[in-house]
Amino acid sequence: MIKKILAVATLVAAGILGVHPALAGLIVSYSQVGNDVVATASGSMNLTGLTQVTSASVLNKAFLYGPNSAFGFGDGAPGSFLGYTGFTTLPNFQTGSGFVFADSASGDSLSLNPIISGPNNGFIFLSSSYVSQSQFSSSAVFNSHTIADLGLIMGTFTYLWASDEVQVVVGAPAPQPVPEPVTIAMFAAGLVGAGVMRARGKQARRVARAA
Repeated sequence: MIKKILAVATLVAAGILGVHPALAGLIVSYSQVGNDVVATASGSMNLTGLTQVTSASVLNKAFLYGPNSAFGFGDGAPGSFLGYTGFTTLPNFQTGSGFVFADSASGDSLSLNPIISGPNNGFIFLSSSYVSQSQFSSSAVFNSHTIADLGLIMGTFTYLWASDEVQVVVGAPAPQPVPEPVTIAMFAAGLVGAGVMRARGKQARRVARAA
C-alpha cells in the first residue's frame, strides 16, 4: 500500500511539473475594475542578456504612451535609475495618441520604451538598487477610464530578451505563478504522509480486530 502511495505522489508531482509552462518573469496586467483601469506589475526579472547603456534621475509617474507603446510604473519621485537594452521581441499593445498618466501609483519604478535608437533595441529603466531576479511589485489606477479609451489592445504581449521576459496581459487578470519545485515537492510529501497515516491506521484496525 505504501509503495502505491509513493508511486501516486510521484506521478502527481511529475504531472504538475509537466503540465504548466513557465510564466513570464514579470507579469503586467491592465484590468477594468468598475469605472477605472487598474494596472499591476509583479514578479522578478533576470537582467542577464540586457546591457546597461544609460541612466536617469527621474522617471515619469505610472503612464501609458500610445505612439511608442511605452508604459511605466512608479510615483515619479526623483531617484537613481539605470537604462538597459537588448530586447529581441517588442510588441505593440497600444493605439493611443499621447501620454496618459495614472491618477494614483505606488510601489517599484519601471519604464519600458520599445523605441529603437541606433544599435539599441528598446529600453527598460529600473531603480539602480534593483538586483537581478529580486521581487518587483507595483500598481497604478487610471480613474474614470476604460480599456478602450486608453487605446489598449486586448490580449497577451511579450517583451522578450535572452534570459527572461515581461508579459503584458490586457483585459484579464494576470495568470498565477507556477509553484516552485520546492512547493511541489512539499505538496507531494504531504500526499505521501497522509497516505502512509491512512495505511497505518487501517493496518492497526485490522490488528485490533484480529486480537
